[in-house]
Amino acid sequence: MPKPRSHDAISFDVQLKASIVDYTGAYLVEVPIVRVFSGEFSIMLTPAFDLSQTDEFVIVKLIVPYAKISDVEFHIEETVFLFYMKPYYLRLNFPGEIVEDGREKAQYDVDKGHILVYLPKVSPGQHFDGLDMLTALMAPKSKKKVTRPSIEILPDSQESAAGAIAQVGRGDDDDDDDDDDFELDWFVDQALPKIDDGQEVSLSRPQYGFANRLKCLFSSCDDYQEFLDLPNPDQTPASARRQLRIDAENKAFDPDRYLYDLFENADIQNILAYKPKICKLVDFTDEEKEKMRRLPRREYLLDKEEERAVYLGLVDILFAYCYNHRITEGENTVESSWTVAKLSPLLSWLHNCASLRETSVACCRRSLIYPLHRHFGLTLRILEDLKRTFDAGRPQIVKCLLELHFMVERAESRQLLNELYLTDYCIWAQTASRKKFQKISEKLAKISISRADLDLDLEELESVAHEAIKSNSTEING
Repeated sequence: MPKPRSHDAISFDVQLKASIVDYTGAYLVEVPIVRVFSGEFSIMLTPAFDLSQTDEFVIVKLIVPYAKISDVEFHIEETVFLFYMKPYYLRLNFPGEIVEDGREKAQYDVDKGHILVYLPKVSPGQHFDGLDMLTALMAPKSKKKVTRPSIEILPDSQESAAGAIAQVGRGDDDDDDDDDDFELDWFVDQALPKIDDGQEVSLSRPQYGFANRLKCLFSSCDDYQEFLDLPNPDQTPASARRQLRIDAENKAFDPDRYLYDLFENADIQNILAYKPKICKLVDFTDEEKEKMRRLPRREYLLDKEEERAVYLGLVDILFAYCYNHRITEGENTVESSWTVAKLSPLLSWLHNCASLRETSVACCRRSLIYPLHRHFGLTLRILEDLKRTFDAGRPQIVKCLLELHFMVERAESRQLLNELYLTDYCIWAQTASRKKFQKISEKLAKISISRADLDLDLEELESVAHEAIKSNSTEING
C-alpha cells in the first residue's frame, strides 16, 4: 500500500494493480475502490456519466478522458456514491443501498477514457428504479421530511468534500408512502373570488411561475407580450386571470375557421390516424442525458395546495405538448414553441386551473380557438394521448418535458418560459410520485368532454351548418 500523497490540497490513498486485463477488446486498468475521501475542492466539473445495473451491481460509467488514475477517489456510504478526480466531482444518491464489502471495483478503459465503477447492492436482486433520472440522482436528499410549505433551492456549485460527506444521510426513497393521503378533489371546481373593478385584493404583488414562487419578474422584461396573453402580469391578480382568459378566448373564436376544419380540411384524417410513440420504457438520447446532468440541483418542499397546482399545471403543459406532437407527427417545426405556449393556459396566461376537469376544458377550448388545426375529434384524440402519457409514467413524462425545454430554449422570444416553469418541471418530475401520475391517468380516463362543455355554441353551429349543407344538396338534386 503506497503512502497517502498530497495533490493540490487533496489527500488520498490509491491502489493500482500492475496487471493489465483484456475487456471486450480494450485495455483496462483495474482500480480497487478507495476508502479515503478528504480535502477541499476548488472549481469542480460534473463528468458525463451513465448508469446501468445487474442483479448484484450498480454500474457507473464515468467519461473522463485523459484521466490520471492515481488521482481517483471514490466513496460509498449507504445510498450515496462520491467520485473525485481533479477537476471532476460527482455525487449520486441511489434509491437503494450500496455497500463496500470487497466486491466493489473500478476499471479504466485507456482507449475510450471511461471508468466503469461496480457498486455492490446491499440486497442482490433488488431493482433500483429511476436510474435514468439523472438530475434527481445528483441532488442530495433531505434527512427528514419537511412539512413547512416552501421551496428550497440548493446552490448549483459543487460542495466541498466535507460538505458533501455531511449530506450523505439517507432521505426518503420515494414520496409514494404519502399517496394514501393524496387527494386533490380532481372533479370539484373551486369557486374563485369575484373582484369588482378597482378592488384591491392584496397588498402583495401577484405571483406566478412554478408553484407560484416568482413575482415582479416582468418589470424588467419589455417583450413578454410576444409569448404572454396576460396583460400586466405584475399587476393582474391571480383571481382575475381566469375570467380575462375566457373573455379573450370568446372574442378570438372563429366559427368559420372551425367549420372549415370540420368539413373541408383534408389533413385532419391523417392527423387523427397518426400513432404517437408513448412508452413505459424510454431511452434517453445523449443530448437529453446531458441536459439532465446540467440542470440545477433543487429540492422542492411543497404544501398541499402548491403540490396540487404543480400537478394540474403539468396536465396543462402536457396537453399542449401532445397536441403539437400529433399535428407535427413528432417532427417539431419553427411554430411548435408558439403552439405549445398558446394552447397552455398556464404558459400563456400564468393561470392555474382549480381542478382536473377545469384544466381539461380550458385546454380543449384553446385547441379549437388558436392553433392551425381546430377539430373537436382531434381535441378528444389529444385527451387520449394525454391519458396515455401519464399512464406511461415518469420516464415518458420527463422525456416530453425535456423536449419542451429544448424547444423553448431554441425560441429566443420564449426562453423566459423555461425560467418560469419548464426548468423546474424537468427537475421536479424526476422525483414526482409514480402513483400520482397513475392516479391522474385514471381520473383523465373518467372525464368526458362534450361540445356543450366548451361553451362555444358548437352544437348550434354544427347543426346550422349541417342544415345548410342539406338544403344546398336538396336544391342541386331538385
